[in-house]
Amino acid sequence: MTPRRALMDYLAAYAVGAARAIPRKRLASALGLDTRTLEQTVQAARRDGEPIGSSTGRIPGYYLVADVRELDRAIAALERRRNQCSLTIAEMRRSRKRVGQRHLFAIQG
Repeated sequence: MTPRRALMDYLAAYAVGAARAIPRKRLASALGLDTRTLEQTVQAARRDGEPIGSSTGRIPGYYLVADVRELDRAIAALERRRNQCSLTIAEMRRSRKRVGQRHLFAIQG
């Protein structure tokens, strides 16, 4: 069985709905995967349209979205994360000049 099929089967059996989210480490262990492979598997499944949500709140972990409201919340969470990443990237790009100046000071100093 592929990691993806195992993931989907496990979520369908044990983690339908945000209230039943399974922590990343526990899910990886149950599937016999390391956490990096689990994350890659989740991302690939999501890109193919699988409704896998994740939570970082009171019950952190991955879950299979149970209804449209949960799907909307999962999408909104991903959009917030994307927006935060975009802001971080923009600030890091602005820091190029400062990094270059520090490098020059180190060489001249």
